[in-house]
Amino acid sequence: MALEAQIAAALDHLGQGRLDEADAACARGFALAPGHPALLQLHSALQLARGEAVPALRSAMASLAARPDHAPTLLLAARAARAAGELGLAAVQAERGAALAPGDAQAACLLGVLRLDLGRAEAALQGLLAFTAAHPDSAPAWYECGRAARAVGRRDTARAAFETALRLAPGLAPAWFALALVCQDERDLAAAQKALEQLLRLQPQHVEAAVNLGLVQQQQGRLDAAMACYGRAYRARPGATFGRIANALCAEPCGQLWLDPEALRAALQRA
Repeated sequence: MALEAQIAAALDHLGQGRLDEADAACARGFALAPGHPALLQLHSALQLARGEAVPALRSAMASLAARPDHAPTLLLAARAARAAGELGLAAVQAERGAALAPGDAQAACLLGVLRLDLGRAEAALQGLLAFTAAHPDSAPAWYECGRAARAVGRRDTARAAFETALRLAPGLAPAWFALALVCQDERDLAAAQKALEQLLRLQPQHVEAAVNLGLVQQQQGRLDAAMACYGRAYRARPGATFGRIANALCAEPCGQLWLDPEALRAALQRA
């Protein structure tokens, strides 16, 4: 019972983000049962939460040595391997985990992401299309499906996937940004503007969305509105945004050529 109590305590602390307390509970558990696979799995999750990718991978693989077909640990190992830059190993673990948990949206999404990482966009798309056909209510899977479709140039499929994800989960901020990008690709500027405005309502500090909204406004001939968006982005992150804003103002229609960078910085600060 003492071991079970430590495992339960570690789970609770980890779920609440109390990483030091979770670590202490794991240590007490290891004192009772060194190398216990469930404790190794928990310790791996804890290490990954701390950003310790290589130790997390080592712990997950040690747990899998005792439970090689444990789907949650396989997926944890895949996430740790990806964080550690071991994409090939991550894909192997994710493939096994997804095969053992065919209805798990997290497994399908992780496998799709890894295939994209490895340049296998068509395989990612086909896998995610199959998953969403069987499980049409998974917003994250539709989002990843849209990413894969855009990567292979299937804009219509990508847009439909992002729109489906957002019907299921209107608060899924990355899907609004991705939808805006597809709409920009299609030169549907009104739809791109709507998506970016919705994203900024959800995440007012999303700098890339503010820059892109400025670009969309500029492309529609609304330079004052564009400057307001550019100013919002610049004030949030001046060093990261100035070059892109300056290039957009020079390159896009309805822009302005600023010969004095300091004058542009001052204008953005006021906008």
